[in-house]
Amino acid sequence: MGKRDLKFLKKSLKEIYKKNAEIAKLQEKKKINSKELAKSKKLIEKLESDNQFQQLDLDDLTQLWGDSIPDSLTVNQLKDILHGYGLPVSGNKKELKKRIIRYSRTSRAEKTISSGTLVELRENVKKVTKKVQLDEKRRELNRHPVYVDSEGFLLGWWIAAIIILALGMMHWETQRDSYFEQGFDCGNGETIHGSKVLDDKEDCSNGNDERTNWFTSSAAESYSMDEPMPVLGCCGSIIVLGIGYGAAEARNDSAREMNKKKEGKLADKVAKAEREVRDANLLLRKEERKQDKIKKNDEEIQKLTKNIGKMQKYKETVSIEIKELKQQRNNLYGEIKHLIPYSDLL
Repeated sequence: MGKRDLKFLKKSLKEIYKKNAEIAKLQEKKKINSKELAKSKKLIEKLESDNQFQQLDLDDLTQLWGDSIPDSLTVNQLKDILHGYGLPVSGNKKELKKRIIRYSRTSRAEKTISSGTLVELRENVKKVTKKVQLDEKRRELNRHPVYVDSEGFLLGWWIAAIIILALGMMHWETQRDSYFEQGFDCGNGETIHGSKVLDDKEDCSNGNDERTNWFTSSAAESYSMDEPMPVLGCCGSIIVLGIGYGAAEARNDSAREMNKKKEGKLADKVAKAEREVRDANLLLRKEERKQDKIKKNDEEIQKLTKNIGKMQKYKETVSIEIKELKQQRNNLYGEIKHLIPYSDLL
């Protein structure tokens, strides 16, 4: 083999080595691309399956499954079902399954509307809110408790007490005038008007009308103590006021009890109305979450489909490049075949 042939052989082998490296590199890229392509297709299948799953209602699922929920469902999917119905999402997979089955058995008779479009569900929320008159019931509840005003009621009792006091004072004045008219016996045969006793002016010649003792009561002091007092008027008015305040308090207690019962009934009505509105909103929010998830899944599917198209195109391009490189390598082998001994046996 001459120098020229040897130089040509070295150059050709170098080119063949380079082509093999490029082929290996492209084959690795093609392998990675194929894995990504398969992964994307699998993810699309999963998202499409999830969309179908989201469009099924709980009743549809339990009818489909019976009392046995498939093990293929993930914990997140089970939690999505429970979350959609406002149920707890704690616990392991077995507990989540039991909770779904238990709820599906007890909720069918209670549900008034289980599915529908967002427009229908939003309209249902408005209808339920209007039907139960929640705002009116809340306003009515806020106006309670309303207690009875006792001021007007007690005014009548005050007037009655004043009248009794006035009559009592008039009766007392009459009794006192009559007592004074009987006069005070001075003890020496003289008699003076009762009003002149103990008035700091001696009207009796012996001064008995102004005399006082330290240890015993004098005649003037005994006469003064026997003077009639306005007991009837004062006590009568006090008794009347006491009765009035007692009646007012009893009236207020009765009114408070009635208001308490009425407030309790109103609170029950508000709670029931809030429950109905909450259930309607729960169904709406569940459908909104479902539609949002389906929308996100669809967007992800579109994105993956677009990427799959690009990856398939890239795979085709790489396959063509590999084919061309192999052809170039085979051509090089053909050019140096006569320079390599026993190359036919390789």
